[in-house]
Amino acid sequence: FGGHLKRHYSVAEHCVRVAEALPLEYRFSGLMHDASEAYIVDVPRPAKMLLPGYKALENNIMITIAKKFGFTWPMPKEVERADNYLLSFEWDTFMLSRHEGMRQELAKQAFLHFFETLKP
Repeated sequence: FGGHLKRHYSVAEHCVRVAEALPLEYRFSGLMHDASEAYIVDVPRPAKMLLPGYKALENNIMITIAKKFGFTWPMPKEVERADNYLLSFEWDTFMLSRHEGMRQELAKQAFLHFFETLKP
């Protein structure tokens, strides 16, 4: 959400939540669906559409990462649905309420645990 929450909400935490919402065969793709953001900044979805060339750059990075780590790209529809659901849930949970999510270190540990457990 571009830093507009009352607390830090990391891409790692979001990716863990997406992975948790998926059946096992899609979890690694769900975990890695925002991996390009490790190399290019996390731009809120509405702003991405206004940046010429951003989506192509993001796609090229994701193709490379998917080949390296062995997950499906483009994102399977199941992952896309989970991502959209989580974005709505996260908005309601973190922006409209006082709910606290994972601490940054816990989100990092959860992401790395899922990565090691799920990687092909």
